Amino acid sequence: MAFTVLCISFLVLMIMRCPIGFSMGIACLFYFLLAGRYPLMVMAHQLSSGIMSYTYLAIPFFILAGSLMNQTGMTQRLFDFALSLVGSLRGGLCHVIIVAEIILSGISGSATADAAGLSTVSIGTMVQKGYPRGFSAGVVASSAVLGPIIPPSILFVIYAVIAECSVGKLFLGGFLPGFV
Repeated sequence: MAFTVLCISFLVLMIMRCPIGFSMGIACLFYFLLAGRYPLMVMAHQLSSGIMSYTYLAIPFFILAGSLMNQTGMTQRLFDFALSLVGSLRGGLCHVIIVAEIILSGISGSATADAAGLSTVSIGTMVQKGYPRGFSAGVVASSAVLGPIIPPSILFVIYAVIAECSVGKLFLGGFLPGFV
């Protein structure tokens, strides 16, 4: 019964366009209330202890770095630099996007920030050169997934906190696969 209320309340809140985080939290609160096995203090304690981690401060700073790069025009300069490196190759514009995403991944640490950062510059340039818009978006999206592999990565930091292992060792372990 409680699980059904959890699922239904989550879906209803999502249909009402409530943000996902709030929908999950409110649905869990309903579950806690209906299940009756857990005191509400457990939920409050878990919420407060999860937020109090200093390591999670890396996430908004990575997002801030990506936003600053967009606002200052760094992404355009990064795109121009990658164009000078591999732009003369066959299919060079696709290579340019991949190289620019690799460099940006090493700065921002987030696949979403990488895709958002270079999409306006790279998709516009590819459409001007005659590439279809869908293909251009596909190249940007597929190259943006390199972000979580190349250090520094938000996912590496979160995994290190949860697994209680070294962030530095994770960064060293992600360097070679990201480079390849």
